[in-house]
Amino acid sequence: KTLPFVFLIIYILIPAIIASYFSSSLPWAKTADTYPWKQMPAMVDDMRYWREYLQDDNIKVSSTGHLAPHFTSRRYFYDFSWKYTKADYVLIDTHEVQYGYLKEQTISAYEVLQDDKRFVKIYNKDGLEVYKKINSVF
Repeated sequence: KTLPFVFLIIYILIPAIIASYFSSSLPWAKTADTYPWKQMPAMVDDMRYWREYLQDDNIKVSSTGHLAPHFTSRRYFYDFSWKYTKADYVLIDTHEVQYGYLKEQTISAYEVLQDDKRFVKIYNKDGLEVYKKINSVF
């Protein structure tokens, strides 16, 4: 009676382990995504500062995806793309621009932002860049 049960377990367990190794993003997999298990990025404290600094709800903010949760409850928020021009401040995670989910869109917008004379880079540390619109009253 236990022999069929053992074969059933082996029949399910071995393919599951093989599939997990080749197609998952778990730490033991071939394409492991260990980012969630790494030490928090140095920019976390900086993000807390910028969230407080830009707390006025009338300030328009644009940011890349991983930084967005710090600002999406605002009255004016724009995902970083070509719409960044509507924002007073733009916050960029440079790693996400190069390797993030929407890198095809963000790389080109980031290159345009770097040459945009309406914005000046006011902060650059640990992969966090902050740009301020020059004509902004804030």
